[in-house]
Amino acid sequence: MTIVQIVDSAIALARNLSDTDDRLVKKSQTYAQLLKVKVNNPLQWFAQIMLMEDNNNENPE
Repeated sequence: MTIVQIVDSAIALARNLSDTDDRLVKKSQTYAQLLKVKVNNPLQWFAQIMLMEDNNNENPE
C-alpha cells in the first residue's frame, strides 16, 4: 500500500466517522426531551470543557 492510498483511506475513514457523529447527534436531539438529557455536538462539548478548565486555571478558588 502506498502513502497516497494510506492517506486516502484515512481521509475516507474520518469522513465516515464525522457522518456517523452528525447522524447520532441529530437522532439524539430528536429524543432529547423524551429522555430528558442534554445533547451537544461532541466537538462543541469538548470545546466547552476546555474553556471551563482554562477559566478554572486562571481563577483558582
